Amino acid sequence: MKRILTLFLMIGLLYCLPGCGLKNPEVVSTKPETIETAAPDTYPEAPDSTEPPTDYQLPLIAVSAPPMEEVFTDANGTVLLCYTYQDLRLTLKDPVTADAISLDFLNLLDPMGAACEEILQSAKLESQNATNWSPYRFSKFFTPMRLDNGILSMYGVQILSDSTGKASSTGISLTYDLLTGQRLTLAQILREGIAIDALDQAVIDSLSSAATEGILYDDYAQTISSLFSSNSLVENWYLSENGLCFFFDPYEIAPYSAGTVIAEIPYSALTRVLKEAYFPEETVVLTGFITMEAFAGMEAD
Repeated sequence: MKRILTLFLMIGLLYCLPGCGLKNPEVVSTKPETIETAAPDTYPEAPDSTEPPTDYQLPLIAVSAPPMEEVFTDANGTVLLCYTYQDLRLTLKDPVTADAISLDFLNLLDPMGAACEEILQSAKLESQNATNWSPYRFSKFFTPMRLDNGILSMYGVQILSDSTGKASSTGISLTYDLLTGQRLTLAQILREGIAIDALDQAVIDSLSSAATEGILYDDYAQTISSLFSSNSLVENWYLSENGLCFFFDPYEIAPYSAGTVIAEIPYSALTRVLKEAYFPEETVVLTGFITMEAFAGMEAD
């Protein structure tokens, strides 16, 4: 069985989704460990294919490759907006929970949702007066930062390019409880009596080296404190293999040249802050997407 599990972990890493345009964000505080794939000659031999997949206890995640695409046109057939996004499929012990998470994920990326509608309206107005029109392009892509038997936490980026090709990007994240299928907020993973604004100093401290190097704005601490005020809904977070991470887009606490700034609070510093259920298991089983094709092959074995 260990050989079987090892094979699937290697397949997951070998077939990670290519070409999505999403790279790991630049970490200026603490850098998480990288996961190295084994050389081809060290792959384990193939297991007996007669063993049923129901024996597998590890969660797996797959996305469409190539990604999904929706093209919006006006009454004359002019392309106004191209929207690309992922379809996601999970395999868990409880298939009902897996389906619920996949459906919630797809609903959030719905091309008929409010985010796309707003962009589409802007594209319509601009195209009517444009002599050399190029369609808007909008994309959303996620990468799992932690996946074990209890948590799926993903960091992603949404990129919008206008008709001139000028692009802007924004970080996005999603975290799910794999036992309940619930999408989690930051308040839900904290212990009773712990307020969100109690985390601001830990975030500020984790970025002290970046501040010393002059990477951050002089008022970065005040900006972080205001973002973590009790009246704010903090959504710029995810759980990694190593800790609780908060990300800040360019110009929030640092200039564009600094890229996305990430503050990582290690789990060792969260023993009195984080609920016990949300600490990681000893082994994080997978930190990459596999393709739908590879996923379907696993189910068929």
